[in-house]
Amino acid sequence: MSGEPDTVLVVDDDRSVLAIAEAVLPATGFRVETAECGEAALSRLARGMPDLLLLDVSMKGISGFDVCQRVRSFPDGASLPIIMVTGMDDAHSINNAFDLGATDFITKPINWPLLGHRLRYVLRGARNVEALRWSEQKNTAFLSAIPDSILLLGSKGTVLHSLTGARPVLGRSAAVIEGQPWVHLLPEAARTQAAACAHAACSRGVAGVFEFMLPVAQGAPQHFECRCVPHERGSALAILRDVTERKAAEERIHQLAFYDPLTGLQNRESLVAGLERGVDAAHNRGGRLDLFYIDLDQFKRINDTLGHAIGDALLREVALRLKRCIGRHLGDSGNEWSLARIGGDEFVLTVLSFEGPADPSSLATMLVASLEDALSVDGRDLVITPSVGIARFPTHGEDAESLLKNADAAMYKAKADGRHCWREYSLSLNADAAHRLSLEMDLRKCVASHELDVHFQPKIRIRDGALIGAEALARWNHPVRGAVPPASFIGLAEDTGLIVELDRVVFRRVVGELQRMYRAGVQLVPIAVNLSGSGLSRSSLVLELAELVERAGIPPQFVEIELTENVLMADVASIRRNLLGLKELGFTIAIDDFGTGYSSLAYLKKFPIDSLKIDRSFVMDLGHGAENEAIVRSVIVLGHTLGMTVVAEGVETSQQLAFLRREGCDVAQGFLLGAPVPIQEFESALGDSGGISAGPGVSTGATGEHARYSSRGRHPSAVSGPSDPASESQKQKVVQFRR
Repeated sequence: MSGEPDTVLVVDDDRSVLAIAEAVLPATGFRVETAECGEAALSRLARGMPDLLLLDVSMKGISGFDVCQRVRSFPDGASLPIIMVTGMDDAHSINNAFDLGATDFITKPINWPLLGHRLRYVLRGARNVEALRWSEQKNTAFLSAIPDSILLLGSKGTVLHSLTGARPVLGRSAAVIEGQPWVHLLPEAARTQAAACAHAACSRGVAGVFEFMLPVAQGAPQHFECRCVPHERGSALAILRDVTERKAAEERIHQLAFYDPLTGLQNRESLVAGLERGVDAAHNRGGRLDLFYIDLDQFKRINDTLGHAIGDALLREVALRLKRCIGRHLGDSGNEWSLARIGGDEFVLTVLSFEGPADPSSLATMLVASLEDALSVDGRDLVITPSVGIARFPTHGEDAESLLKNADAAMYKAKADGRHCWREYSLSLNADAAHRLSLEMDLRKCVASHELDVHFQPKIRIRDGALIGAEALARWNHPVRGAVPPASFIGLAEDTGLIVELDRVVFRRVVGELQRMYRAGVQLVPIAVNLSGSGLSRSSLVLELAELVERAGIPPQFVEIELTENVLMADVASIRRNLLGLKELGFTIAIDDFGTGYSSLAYLKKFPIDSLKIDRSFVMDLGHGAENEAIVRSVIVLGHTLGMTVVAEGVETSQQLAFLRREGCDVAQGFLLGAPVPIQEFESALGDSGGISAGPGVSTGATGEHARYSSRGRHPSAVSGPSDPASESQKQKVVQFRR
């Protein structure tokens, strides 16, 4: 891969053999190193492995057999191609050579004109085996991250192979089920459907899905979903997924689908469904629909002071009082109404009428007045007041979602005006919401068209000022709005579910830039990409990221996955499984904003974490109190004790950097060292810094010191120690990465 000749180490105690090898093999593209005995060979191999070992069996001192056996015990000697050279043509010697780990053997006298071709053939075969091993390792990582069981079925419905490794399938090991009819794994009731699905997938290429239950000795049965999908040459894949928890959740959702268990009122699901029907009826029959959003003022204070039991009892009394008030006001008017509790202390009243125009303000006034008298709860007289917001169809919205949103906005206006009152929705109430909606639409277009830009902020190794990495940061320069602050659109993306696609856009951009620089021969450093909790819990994450990096042809170690502490707690099982898969493939994992989230040491052992990033809030206060210094110092010690790299972000002053250097922090990031910049500027700094290139011509497994970050690309204090004679003018110099 590097363009340099492959190295062959020739070991023989006959100097004439070594001389001939040095004369003949370079002509066939090999660089020759020699050793005259086994001891010399082992000494040379201890310093690093060649590409190939040509080893004589019979030597003075340590024999070739012993050398072969000891080489195979070296940490990096397991995959070294070893060709044994023997003058003995008996089967015992040959078998002994292979038993000790030899790759191939050659008998003396050596056919020197053909030897180079023989070595090239063996080397190519060894590299093919290594590529196959990596492919198998990758596939194993993929499958370990998938919770499903996958079976390969033959055209006659026989289980050919279990693709889930040693993991049991339906309680049976792979060794037991392979070679058995597929339907025999399933309960009797599911076999007919299973056979039909497998036959359709194998013979007609038609995918199918069915569900079945598997009885267990104790407790409720397990529920499974099976998908039979066509595979190559008339075979099929049976993908089995345990959906027991999903079925239980569906059952619980069904039980709570219509009524709130506390008050007996409709719940949110029932309210929305009824509201949608009411909107259709009002639209088709020319009726009116009024929505009253009722929120109890300072209910939390009562709940926290007197306890949840009193709070729940109060909510039940409020529901009864509201129902009585509505019944008295609407009576036998022919209006259709429903009352729902949609949150802790939030109620929604919907009134559908076909009797001509009416003013909802009178009902709103009565709702407010209905709670003015104290409610008796557990021997206590409690007074709670409501704030009410009104939205009307079609004036204030033409669908259920708009009506709810606008009634909610009107309710908050009532609270802002002093509580214990009602307000009707107006456009002025929702100016902020309109701006947010407009921004969301623009963001959706921007993400869909991949127009987001990505800037790169350098990471500097503190001890020597080397540029050893960068963090990729999304930037949005809107054609009309201008530069939109990341805090605005990142939070919006999380609220609206766009964050997963935004993650993809940034990741693809980073991998694309790495690929371009790699092919251009520019030195590479690891680039960190932030992933959200939603993205990290996806079952397809490992396969998606691995395929993207593999297609780009860049080593995974140049991509670092950053996540915050709180993300780890979102879906522990899925995220841990995905992180283990990514780690096995060669990606590195970093915890961002350490110390501000969950702040538990448990996940530091549970998850495969390579580095900790000290949050900028701790770094910025260095020098302003012993508490923050103690926290930062403790995180550094903790990270090093656990074998992790410690990164300080938000470094903006030379005093902060000096403290981090004294305490042994590994890496720093911040405006003192470099602001986020476009890829062209970052690539320029990489090109100017020299060092080891990661482009074509260097093995993907190569390691080494990254180049030092050039002086024009970092603040002088980034590399100047306390005794460096940096002048005041140098310290104030505007550098490339600073704003």
